[in-house]
Amino acid sequence: MVHGLLALAISASSGGDFRVLPYLQAPHGDGIQVNWFSGANTPGRLTLTGPEGTRSFTARSTRMSGLDYSELEEKERPEFPDMFSGPQWKHVVRLTGLKPATRYRYTVSMGRSTHSGEIRTPASAADPRPMRIIAFADSETDPEGRTTFREWAAGPQAEGSTGRPSGLARYLVTETRGLQENLRLIRDRKPDLMLLAGDIVQGGGYQRAWDEFFRHFAGGYDDLLSSVPLVAAIGNWENFGARNGGYAPAAIADSRRRFAAYFDGPSNGHRPHQNFYHRIDFGPVTILTLDSSNGLPDGTDNDSNINIVAADYPGEDLVDAAPGSRMWNWTLKNLADARRKGQIIFVQFHHIPYSGGGHILPTTLPGSSGQAGLVMRAYTPWFQKYGVEAVICGHNESFEWSEVGGVQFFDAGVAGDGLGRPVDDVDPRRVNPWRKWTAHFDEPELWNGRRLVQGGKHYGHLEIDLEPRTDGGWTISYQPVHAFPVTNEAGQVVRVERRPVARRATIQRTSAQLGARCIDFRRGSAARRLLAFGELLFGHGPLPRVLVVPLAADGRIVDLRLEDLRFRNEDGRLGRDAVDHLRLHSRRDPRSAAGALGLLKLARRVSGRGSLDGGSGGRLGPESLDDPGQGAAVENDGDAGHHNRDADEQSRRFLFLHDVPRGFLGRSLLRSEPPIRHNGPSGCRTRTPAT
Repeated sequence: MVHGLLALAISASSGGDFRVLPYLQAPHGDGIQVNWFSGANTPGRLTLTGPEGTRSFTARSTRMSGLDYSELEEKERPEFPDMFSGPQWKHVVRLTGLKPATRYRYTVSMGRSTHSGEIRTPASAADPRPMRIIAFADSETDPEGRTTFREWAAGPQAEGSTGRPSGLARYLVTETRGLQENLRLIRDRKPDLMLLAGDIVQGGGYQRAWDEFFRHFAGGYDDLLSSVPLVAAIGNWENFGARNGGYAPAAIADSRRRFAAYFDGPSNGHRPHQNFYHRIDFGPVTILTLDSSNGLPDGTDNDSNINIVAADYPGEDLVDAAPGSRMWNWTLKNLADARRKGQIIFVQFHHIPYSGGGHILPTTLPGSSGQAGLVMRAYTPWFQKYGVEAVICGHNESFEWSEVGGVQFFDAGVAGDGLGRPVDDVDPRRVNPWRKWTAHFDEPELWNGRRLVQGGKHYGHLEIDLEPRTDGGWTISYQPVHAFPVTNEAGQVVRVERRPVARRATIQRTSAQLGARCIDFRRGSAARRLLAFGELLFGHGPLPRVLVVPLAADGRIVDLRLEDLRFRNEDGRLGRDAVDHLRLHSRRDPRSAAGALGLLKLARRVSGRGSLDGGSGGRLGPESLDDPGQGAAVENDGDAGHHNRDADEQSRRFLFLHDVPRGFLGRSLLRSEPPIRHNGPSGCRTRTPAT
């Protein structure tokens, strides 16, 4: 029997001119893309309202014959009355030039139908604000999920539990209701961005599964994607034709094309791989989305899916995930670039590389599923080198958290399908020594008769909160959340509520940790300092990216000598890969720092006022001379004499200027140099382990 609200939603989803309601894609830089699908090539219009006024855009429309139903699906149409009729048309509007930290409203008009949503742009790195990202994987939608209750293995029992009721082997709600409730809870948390790490549908070649996905996310069940952008990675199910050919080479190619038709990302420089891996810069956050579907050589432990054979594949869009591949080289290049720019880096792909679940055995071992993500372990040293915060995956569906060398790995595959569990307790070959938490083992069930009081594994998601710190760094927290089914005494579900689990990871990052590794040049040779000064004065020689100016304890510059200038670089040299500590931006104010003491005047203004435009509320984060990164932050509110009392405990502090231009001092001597703004302080500490 179909849930009452679901039946109403199914009825409503079949009306109007939209097949897929407008949904947000590719929120990169100052732009975002709005997609929608219809059954007619009717010109659609998008009206955008924001601080700049109201503007209107005409959609670019494309006939998507690759999204037609298969012959088998058409034969089964009488069994699925909510199937659409006619051709599929994709409509796209790309919006650019959006202001940061701004709310826009938009309305799409399509035939006789309209639909409205909002766009909330992220704050810039220069003006950081709190941000919430919600990640999940393994929604695996299909129409059968409306009546499917998944198997639900009993976990450990909490003290005082009466035990799992006899005969209760399947979950308490259907897959469809589980995903519906999960998305309702996500909506209530008002995320800025959502990540979906693969296994989106129950068969990428099964069009009804795609219809069902968008009913949940941009259709009759919910329209969450109309106002929250989603960044999706391809999973093994999106390489699988399901009832339409399984893993036959042509079915794999058809499945991948359907994924690429629905999910758009910025260019990765190789057109055949477009939308399978890409980079999103969302304010201060960078998301690298990778394709872990296949690793070469086939049939080796690099192979993440033995059902996909590159030699038999009928196309050029199959991505190799192995070291040395095109995607590998692209990933390393973008990791380095994001780190140089001081971004907070997250990575997502489907195949979890660290887990105790069913898909972790190497391909060549007996009992392997042939779909292990071990090839992705080769990326881990580079994730560590470039300071990746977390890697979001799915695949084993066990809601598992591991930490490898300071990088967090999450299997968040509990969106609305399987309720898996680690199996390393019965197969030691699958042991996961990096595991810090998993729902199955660490959330014991507490039963009171037939009523579940707490604990157990459920559908859910990972909530990632980013809070800017007063010293220019960030606090990043990872909260696993369950969509918990509340039951009555008879064991019937009366509601589903948000239940954060007790284990929460909180990590502190200084702004220096978001740059490359620091080396102190305070004791550098005179020749090195002379070369550095020559670069600043004349624009010749290596490029120092960070200039360190000494400050007195009260935050003012009282003296500036050549020997007091310090430069930092990743490997001990003054080079182009030096640390990105603070961003300096040109200011609109026509006043400038001019003359031979221009830099000194500039630094004094920064230290005394918090920002060059004279606004209050700016922050200066000085650092200790002897213990970089440990100095207390000084809060400046326009009064240069007002500062944190702890600052008096340090005798010498330093102001960090980021990306100092070539020849800055020399140009100051010759002409007026536009002033530059500093966004915050910088520290220099090792990565802080998760707690």
